[in-house]
Amino acid sequence: MCSGADTTGDMAAIAKIDSISSLSTSRSLNKHNTLMLRIVSLIPILCLTALPFTLNAESPDNLLTNSDFISDSGVIPGWQFSTWNLAQNIEMAKQVDWGVVDETDGTHSLSFKTKAPIKNNLWWQQRLNISGSGRYELSVSVKLVRKDEAVAHYGVGIYFLDGEGKWLAFERLESSGTPSGGWEEISGTILAPEEAASLTVRLGADFDGEVEFLVKNPVLKAQ
Repeated sequence: MCSGADTTGDMAAIAKIDSISSLSTSRSLNKHNTLMLRIVSLIPILCLTALPFTLNAESPDNLLTNSDFISDSGVIPGWQFSTWNLAQNIEMAKQVDWGVVDETDGTHSLSFKTKAPIKNNLWWQQRLNISGSGRYELSVSVKLVRKDEAVAHYGVGIYFLDGEGKWLAFERLESSGTPSGGWEEISGTILAPEEAASLTVRLGADFDGEVEFLVKNPVLKAQ
């Protein structure tokens, strides 16, 4: 499931998106930014987001898998991009690129970028199985670049589902305010509901206009 809505909307969205399932592409920006976007087809991502990721985390401390965003032929193990909102509007979907950014220092970021002013909320996510209440500390580096008069806010946090897939809550991390356009650190501690059977780390933004969002170094720890 790509968002907090039930899966009925997601299944309907799959039918609507058939005509743009070939949206996969590669995109390069200038040498200074060294940006390589490896785009993933919409339909496989919609299917993957319905399942929690169960591979072992890279280290005992970080519960997230593939936190350095290593990709293989356009697939980014452990991470899914939200496409439900885009599936409702095919023309809007054509205005968004997403994928992995190869930074100049050799690290990788997840990214999405709009090619025209649009209003939406988009994110990258990873789901983990849990059992009941507990405290989780989430920290991440984010960048949100706004063009012209675009309005945008970070949408970074964790949402929880019960054992039947019912939406319980989304807890958003507080940021320092209006995004500066440079890299910023966001962190906080979130308490899972007693009924929680899974948590999903959501890394994204709410925006109205033309924007570019990047995220790197996500760390999730159980306290």
